[in-house]
Amino acid sequence: MGHYHLGSAVLKGGESNEAIGNFRRSLLIKPDYYTTHYQLAVAFRARGEPNEAIMHLRQTLQIKPDFAEGHYLLGLTLQSTGDVNAAARQFREGLRRAPDHAGLHNIYGAVLAKRGALDEAIGHFEQALRIKPDFEKASLNLSTVRRLKRNADRGVAPRFDIRSGSKRSGAEGKE
Repeated sequence: MGHYHLGSAVLKGGESNEAIGNFRRSLLIKPDYYTTHYQLAVAFRARGEPNEAIMHLRQTLQIKPDFAEGHYLLGLTLQSTGDVNAAARQFREGLRRAPDHAGLHNIYGAVLAKRGALDEAIGHFEQALRIKPDFEKASLNLSTVRRLKRNADRGVAPRFDIRSGSKRSGAEGKE
């Protein structure tokens, strides 16, 4: 576990290369430790290597399928590669396994809003706010989508400014 903790510490300090080495050594000792795979994914994202991140996030979810943060970060990573459909599937799967995850409701609502499914998006933003009433991004998204819906009902073309809450670390899903 020493390599894992050292990897976590240096990753927090922005040293993704050193973190990756420590996490890999940790996996040699305990290959089925889902948090090590997750942290490797975070480090690979920080280093701009989404395919490596995706591989480790899939490992994470194979080991612990109900890990909401894994679904959240995998969806964000897939979205960053342009695979929006796979990202949406990941967010849905995360919500199926963790229906009380405000961040997943918010990000999935953003995907739905961008696809024009405004009523469904509103439902997810409202659910995010029921779970976490002070979730500012979900509140802003809800107001934006309600305005878009009112404008669409009046025939005004939509303009999107939906906030996913994505950050580099992936830890934001708890928002």
